[in-house]
Amino acid sequence: MMAETLSYATAIEKPYLVLVEPKSGRAAAYDIHNRLLTDEASAELVAFALSRHVHSEPWDELKDPAFDRALPRWAHDASLRGCTLYWLRNGWSKFRDLLDTPDQ
Repeated sequence: MMAETLSYATAIEKPYLVLVEPKSGRAAAYDIHNRLLTDEASAELVAFALSRHVHSEPWDELKDPAFDRALPRWAHDASLRGCTLYWLRNGWSKFRDLLDTPDQ
């Protein structure tokens, strides 16, 4: 995707946060507004999150529900204990980082 064709709407719909369940390899992706984009993130997006994240934190069952993120389908029957959240960008990220982020 060329920089000049990336609209603001497209930019905010790109994955911003990836929730990874390491035992199964399942992952979900969220946009910058904590809206669930997919509950089946691609292997490409997971690899990107693991190698290029700007911040990571373990899932916190007390803190994270306050963000009102929809849970992925695979999380409804299991605890998210052991899952990790990976942020893909922050205020220091470059536009190139956004362009490099896989769509899902």
